[in-house]
Amino acid sequence: VLTAHRITLPGFLATWAKRSHLIPEHPPEVTRSEVSPLLAAEQLENLDEAALTERFAHAVDLDEQLLLLRAMVLGGHASEIKFADHRGRELSLDGHLNALFRVAQSLRLWRIMRLTAEVASKVDAYLEVALMDLIVRQKQIAVGRSYTRDSVIDSVRANDEIREHIASFCGDDPRERILTQEIIIHLGAWIRAEPELFADIITLRTGPILQILVLLHARDHNTAPAQALDDLISLPPSEIRDKVRDAISWRDEVFKLEALHLASGSEKVDIELSSTGVCAMLPESMCDRSDSSGKKIDWQERRLLQGAVGRLPESFYARLWGVLAHTPGIVIGDRYHPESMIDSARYRSESTAFERNFALNVEGVINRIAAPEYRQLTIEALACVINIIENNPDISICEPLVMDVLIGHAVRLSWLSHARPNGTDYDEERDRAWQYFYQSPPEQVAHYLAQAFGALIGADGVEYPEEEGA
Repeated sequence: VLTAHRITLPGFLATWAKRSHLIPEHPPEVTRSEVSPLLAAEQLENLDEAALTERFAHAVDLDEQLLLLRAMVLGGHASEIKFADHRGRELSLDGHLNALFRVAQSLRLWRIMRLTAEVASKVDAYLEVALMDLIVRQKQIAVGRSYTRDSVIDSVRANDEIREHIASFCGDDPRERILTQEIIIHLGAWIRAEPELFADIITLRTGPILQILVLLHARDHNTAPAQALDDLISLPPSEIRDKVRDAISWRDEVFKLEALHLASGSEKVDIELSSTGVCAMLPESMCDRSDSSGKKIDWQERRLLQGAVGRLPESFYARLWGVLAHTPGIVIGDRYHPESMIDSARYRSESTAFERNFALNVEGVINRIAAPEYRQLTIEALACVINIIENNPDISICEPLVMDVLIGHAVRLSWLSHARPNGTDYDEERDRAWQYFYQSPPEQVAHYLAQAFGALIGADGVEYPEEEGA
């Protein structure tokens, strides 16, 4: 690092910006794939090895090559077996990945480079150095979207150990994994260049930093989170470096970036819910409090069972279709997955409220949520949104409704309101806060979901309780 205003890009990030002399005389065909790498991999997972290598032999487009190579890696293709590309070159799987990386590198195709690096399990040589720069300055790193003690790195580690740690806590999305590696590298660079940026910070959480990057980009470009993440991996490393600095410098709550804005005429919103209104949209057994054994109801277990069955009243999907008239869309489950968005313009033009295809599509998105208890919690959040929208027929929301965001704020509100031990920080008690929320009855969950909705839209009289020491 030279100065605060000029940071040398480390490791293979530095080579990403060089090697212009390696640009092929006849560059390969490149088209920006309309299909996310996550979604495309799912579409290819049913092809056997022979079909994948046959398609690869005719693949000229670099995006298609990457998707096929990733499918082979996920499918356990033997790395030593050679197969041909469209030019007839026979290389091993690793050989083709390295060749694709070098071509993308020479053409400065940042997205293909990053994703190829992730698929090939490449580690930037500077990664462990960046971590050491943070550790020796009394900082620790927590990777992944959710903070847990196990996700924290608080000692020096080798590159491969860091990569494995990232893989363990950053899910299956290759975009999130490779950007997490890059974020750590840039954090190490910035703490050497501008240590004052890190004042009063002990734990640097890559998940919220990436979340801020996505939210800022989505806000500035009026796009959905999944598209914003796709856009980020297409940016040069120098721009990601500067955006990481912006994220560290962000002084407001992430909550303000997630706030929803109402169109003119929607200012007064009634967020009061009746327990009967919410329970009417859920299976009768979900809200049933009768228990002949006299034992305390295990609400988390009940949510797990209900989420596994997936039974919903017929009117649920029709009423959800009605919500689409009041928002650009609803994001259900993983906000970064391209198929998590129920796009209002598309579904209101292609289907009707009671159309079976609409119900099947929404059910498919809900079923993508792996944990049945969280699937049920998402259904409760949707029921809450439906009730609020129906009680406020003139409301118009400018941004998509992201269920993960709504639920996350409800959990935090619930914990800060009365469940936390005195003096504890929410981030340190996140696991307990979620456990408490899962064990809350549907009426209490609905109350805090409504409060979270009110906080997100800036409704009068709804605000976060102050945290201890805030």
